[in-house]
Amino acid sequence: MEQDKKEINTNHRPALKNDVQDFDKYDIIFVGSPNWWSTIAPPVATFLERHDFSGKTIVPFMTHGGGRFGHSISDMKKLCPDASFSEGLAIRDGYVNDNRQDVVKWLQTLKLLK
Repeated sequence: MEQDKKEINTNHRPALKNDVQDFDKYDIIFVGSPNWWSTIAPPVATFLERHDFSGKTIVPFMTHGGGRFGHSISDMKKLCPDASFSEGLAIRDGYVNDNRQDVVKWLQTLKLLK
């Protein structure tokens, strides 16, 4: 946890091993992260900074230990100011395996699942 905190406080941006092929072909992009000190994990920030999200819709989801999204959505919006954001889903880490109904309901609400 101390390493996580240090990385967040120093705006660490680790290199990513792989990249998304044909990024420009996607209009809706699901972006998931664990909640690290109320924001997104540094590798997710690297990914967001690396791409142009202009005209794209970001669908955020997050696991958390009690802090829900914290300020991660506003942080993501700063990194992707020209993107649209859909309603996100935050799932408490201890209940990840038990949230199928919540995920289905969320996707139906977003009209991404029938």
